[in-house]
Amino acid sequence: MRLKFKGLPFFILSLLASTFSATAQSVPYNQVIITHNIKNSTNSLTNVHSISFSELPLWIKIAYATTIILSSLALIKIIPFFVGRLKNVLDNPKRNNIFNFIKSNPGETISKISKEEDVNRGTLRYHLRMLLEKRKIVLVKKGKSMHVFNNYSHGPDENDLWLYLRNEAERKILYSIMDMPGISNSELSILYNMNKSSIHRILKKYVENDIIEFKVDGKYKRCYLTSRANENLKKYRQERNKP
Repeated sequence: MRLKFKGLPFFILSLLASTFSATAQSVPYNQVIITHNIKNSTNSLTNVHSISFSELPLWIKIAYATTIILSSLALIKIIPFFVGRLKNVLDNPKRNNIFNFIKSNPGETISKISKEEDVNRGTLRYHLRMLLEKRKIVLVKKGKSMHVFNNYSHGPDENDLWLYLRNEAERKILYSIMDMPGISNSELSILYNMNKSSIHRILKKYVENDIIEFKVDGKYKRCYLTSRANENLKKYRQERNKP
């Protein structure tokens, strides 16, 4: 929010007048030493005169007072900025709610966060920028959508897995493969009442992203999570089940 100082010229003039009035009664420690060299044929003497600040030319007084005023205004503007930076980025209640939502729903889009947290896009982007600066979150672009992740809950290699977990059907399939290692395409099809081609399409996507691997068992292809995906999925479930 930009502050408008409508009375700033009058404020500056008042300060200048106050400064001149105060310096007119200056004490001896506010002195400037001016030296004049007087030369003759045999010796060089230095005649020293001490004058008070109030006796200086007007332009010096104005320059001095203006410097003080501008420095004070700069401090007034800068100090709150640095104080704000020192505060915890999560001290803001709305920002803290947004961050907690991201932790509980990793990989959600900006539009979904805006809707669920009832905050307009502009305000949301401001809070996300603050969280980014403090490295609380990471943004991952997939296609045309930008997905938001909690920076401390996972590493970059987990993003693909977590994006699939946002889809209920895909999340159930992954859980089933984790809980029943070696489950086949046909068994998944029966379990979730989905045709085999749909299951195959999802499993193929998992294989391409190194989330699952197949092991042939006669005429069946058995599904197993990769060690990395298995570890990450367990962590995801634990975080989701936290009170």
